[in-house]
Amino acid sequence: MPRKSYDEQIADMEKKLEIQKARLREVKAKKRSEEQSKARKERTHRLIQLGAICEEVYGDAITEGAMQDALRKFLRDQDSRGQYYSGALNKAKAAPEAANAEGAAGNIQS
Repeated sequence: MPRKSYDEQIADMEKKLEIQKARLREVKAKKRSEEQSKARKERTHRLIQLGAICEEVYGDAITEGAMQDALRKFLRDQDSRGQYYSGALNKAKAAPEAANAEGAAGNIQS
C-alpha cells in the first residue's frame, strides 16, 4: 500500500480539524445554553420568593396590578422616607463582603 502524499495527508488533517472545530462549537453552545438556563431559573426563583414575601406581609393574595402599583409607589416614595429600603439593601449586600474581608484579614494575621 503506497503512502499518502503530503497533499493527501494535509487534506485528511484539515478534514479532522474541521470536525473538531464543529464539535468545539457544539460543546460551547451547549455550555452557553446551560448557563443561560441556570440564570433564568435563579432569576425566576428570586422573583417567586419576592412575591411570596409580598403576599406574606400583605396577608392575602395580591392581584398583579395592585402589587405592581404598590411596589412602584413604595420604591418611588423612598426619598420622602430617607431611602431606608435602598440603604437596607446596600447594607445587606455589603455585610457578606465585609465579613469575607474580615475573615481574610484574620487569616493573614494568624
